[in-house]
Order: sequence, then structure tokens, then C-alpha cells
Amino acid sequence: MGYNPLISMPNREKVERKLRSLDLLVVIDPFMTETAKIADYVLPAALWVEKEGSVANLDRLVKWRFKAIDPPGEAKPDYEILKELAEGFGYSFNSDPKEVFEEMKKVSPTYSNLSLDEIMDYSSNSRYPNHEVSLYEEKFNTEDGKARFIFREQHEVKNGMILITVRNVTRYNTDVVTGRIPGFGVYSTPIYISSDDATELKIRDSEEVSVISNCGKMNFKVKISNEVPKGVAMMYMHDPKVNYVVCDDLDESGAPKYKYTEIKIEKL
Repeated sequence: MGYNPLISMPNREKVERKLRSLDLLVVIDPFMTETAKIADYVLPAALWVEKEGSVANLDRLVKWRFKAIDPPGEAKPDYEILKELAEGFGYSFNSDPKEVFEEMKKVSPTYSNLSLDEIMDYSSNSRYPNHEVSLYEEKFNTEDGKARFIFREQHEVKNGMILITVRNVTRYNTDVVTGRIPGFGVYSTPIYISSDDATELKIRDSEEVSVISNCGKMNFKVKISNEVPKGVAMMYMHDPKVNYVVCDDLDESGAPKYKYTEIKIEKL
């Protein structure tokens, strides 16, 4: 639901193989994403301007989002889609956004002191809990209350480089939305390397090379850049080909290491 794992997850070849092996794949999304294209069923969802309901951000602000226009065709708000699916399985629950907010207040104590009138009033912010700013007031669950950061010791990468993936300010996530903008089109990233690495590898600017990792390989054009240090390569994450070479190694938090993939670059 609102998720494009075929493009956003690392080790794309493995992800695609697993998704295609499912007995049933249902996608709820406003757009026909790459994941939706291989789904058994696609349930069209309304965009944020086509539905109403409460929105909570990580900065602990909660506001009401008002509907501006009706969704096109058969598209429906997420809560209506989930309600109809539940009813198909013999269950029922409220799908009215206001009732959902009141229910959320009952199960989440941090919301309990907020009212619908407050979050619908845009003359002031509605912050939970208790409209208080609690930045730096709470401590971590350690003896001294301070955070513990775990650093994995990095070994020397011989005959290879470290690939990091980053964002482009003009693109958004898997480019489903920004790629539809007239004049933008599907995003294609080069692989950025330093002039020192380009000299050692005897690679010219704009030359096409093979990028190889432990989980896959893909061809990209080279862009020589003074902003990339020696031994490091960089690509923008919005290109659907990038995660063919970004492997699904996880750190201690369970997050993929999008910022650390050992690769080799070979001339074609």
C-alpha cells in the first residue's frame, strides 16, 4: 500500500523473484508503479488532496487534511478500500475519518488530549502529547541516559570501491511522481567516481562500464567528479537500475546498507 518495493528495496533481482513467486500480490496505490505492474490486482487509491483525515508527523504535529477534489474513476481513500476488503472477509470497522481519529485517541495515549476542533484549526499547531515541546527532555534507556552508537569496523576494500546511494533534490523516492512531470522522464543516473580512480581504471568521462557487486551487476555511464573522494563511487537512488547492485545486507537496526556496498567497476 503506497509502497514500491520492486524499485526501493536492495537486491532487486531477489526482490522481483520473490514477488513473482507469491500466490497473490495485491497493490493499493494511486499510480501504476513497477510493483503494481507485476501484481495480480491493483486497487486504485485516492491522492492526499482527494481524501480527508488526520495526519501526524514525526515532529509530533497533528493536523486535519481537508479534501479538495473527488478522486477520479474507481479510486478510493485507503480507509474505504481496507473497509471493503475487511467486509469481504467477514469483518467490519469504521471508515469515517473522524471516527478513526477518535478511535486512535483511545489506543494511543499521546493523542488523548487532542480534539478534532484543535487539529482542524490552522491558526495554531496541535502537538502531542499535551501540546508540549519535549525536545531533549527524555533520555535513553541506558545507565547514564545517553545514546549508544554502534560502529561496525570497516575492513580495507581491495581491488574495489565503496558505493553510496544518495538523493537528487529534483527527484522523489522511486520517481513514480516526479518521473511523470513533463520534461523529466524516467531518471537515469551515472556512476560518479573521482578523477584518481578514473585514471587508475583507464576510464573516460561518459564511458559505459559494468558495475559489479556480490548480488548483481548492471551497466552505467561514468561521470568523473571532484566531489567524490578516491575509493568511493556514488549514484542517485531514483534510477530503477541502481538496486540491482545494492545488496541486502542489514545493519544492527535491520536497515539495508544503502550507503555501503562493495563494488568493482570494469570496462566493457
